[in-house]
Amino acid sequence: MAERRVDQFQIDGFAEGRILVQRCAECAILHNPPRAMCPNCHSLEWEHAACGGLGTVYSWIVPRHGALDGETHIVAVVELEEGVRLLSRIRDVAIADMRNGLPVEARFEEDEQSGKNLVFRPAGTAPKPAAVIDRDWHPVPESRPRRPKDVLWERTAISGIGQTEFSKDSGRAEISLAAEACLAAIKDAGLTPADIDGMVTFTQETNSEVALMGNLGIPELTFDARGLGGGMAATACMQIAASAVLSGAATNVLVYRAFNERSGRRFGVPARRDGAPAARSLNTPAAIYALWYQRYMDTFGVSNEDLGRYSVVARKHAAGNPNAWFHRRPITLEEHQQSRWIVEPVLRLLDCCQESDGGVALVVSSLDQAEDGPNPPVRLLAAAQGYAKGNSGPGPGPLESDLSRFADCRVSARQAFRDAGLSPGDIGAAMIYENFTPLVFLTLEELGFCGPGEAKDFIAEGHIEIGGTLPVNTHGGLLGEAYIHGLNNTLEAVRQLRGVSSNQVEDCQNVLVSNGVGTLIYGRA
Repeated sequence: MAERRVDQFQIDGFAEGRILVQRCAECAILHNPPRAMCPNCHSLEWEHAACGGLGTVYSWIVPRHGALDGETHIVAVVELEEGVRLLSRIRDVAIADMRNGLPVEARFEEDEQSGKNLVFRPAGTAPKPAAVIDRDWHPVPESRPRRPKDVLWERTAISGIGQTEFSKDSGRAEISLAAEACLAAIKDAGLTPADIDGMVTFTQETNSEVALMGNLGIPELTFDARGLGGGMAATACMQIAASAVLSGAATNVLVYRAFNERSGRRFGVPARRDGAPAARSLNTPAAIYALWYQRYMDTFGVSNEDLGRYSVVARKHAAGNPNAWFHRRPITLEEHQQSRWIVEPVLRLLDCCQESDGGVALVVSSLDQAEDGPNPPVRLLAAAQGYAKGNSGPGPGPLESDLSRFADCRVSARQAFRDAGLSPGDIGAAMIYENFTPLVFLTLEELGFCGPGEAKDFIAEGHIEIGGTLPVNTHGGLLGEAYIHGLNNTLEAVRQLRGVSSNQVEDCQNVLVSNGVGTLIYGRA
């Protein structure tokens, strides 16, 4: 039986040269992308509304790395007069003339691979302002931002950390990297493999818990779980591990991530994608994320040179970190600006995180037990996740969310500061997940360290450097140290709070670790 798709009507409409979107049969609200249930009234009954095809460009990019057949294609999110958005290519416009707000109109063209496809070109008729669709259907309860009576995170702590060398070709099996990092973390905690009774890792992790048990000699586990995804899972893994300890399901939980992501399966390599040409052009993580970042940059006047100022700081910090791949290899802003475009006009090569081989691990225990270890324990003060409506997985969904902001991060930050009983002014350093440089800007703003659009000046004024008001990614981050799905950021937080970082922040009492959709706050015991 053929798969039943909620968007089949739209695919069929395109094949006939029509733009169709969902309209709820009960409340009449338009929706795109298509879904099974109306999120407003929860009806399962739908009608199909035809759109006229006039609209304006909402965000746009030109993928360079992995461009199909080496061609130049402008990919854009277009907001129609009806108030819904579509992803498409733009024709008959020079890159120099592209801009957000450009009036465009729909046309259909034939494609050998997927048949008739929707494209847009400059409009001869000015579109009407897009209809405003109120999507605040179910407001967040007023009680959610209030601190619960009992917050238990601080009863847990990181008792041990471990890692391998970070390289571009480990020459080893991934299980070897995982075992080395895990054993180092266990020893750092003053424990033996027999003391480990829980394991937590990422759903993308290829090294199974059972395989690690066999390599480490762990006699039994009473708990195991996985956080969903890759970099998105870094906070979830810590939440799960701490919850296991708090509930009594486990006593000492090993959290790990290890892979040959450079010499093995490379995440940055263009992947084959099916569907319409516009979707096929989004064949790298850089291209997918850049549609979001372009809207942010255009809204607040952030240039690629502004992004480069963060890259320079990250590499400066990495240069002073012997564990970093780019140890003793800083860069200049000029070198950043000379690096090739990956996605124009947003990301250059030196805006992108590394691809790394390596492994990291840590042990989560009760605070009481961690205090008996050989190293100062690092308390977990808060662990919060945040997903706002419109999220598409890798950040805000381009068809419904406000792409000039990062609502997911705002939610997780609110919860984390609430639980920790702290404010941004109490944070001594921050480790921010940056698969790409714009994420640092958006995250700094949503965490409350500066206002919307102010991160470019916050960085340019030196606030994120050692000695600044908020040193960021003192190990070099994912750009400078290594890309181990952000779990290495927590290791640097531990080093800062132990007072042993290569780039130590003076009198650092609390460190925030963010992966955007998650916020962790650690403190000295």
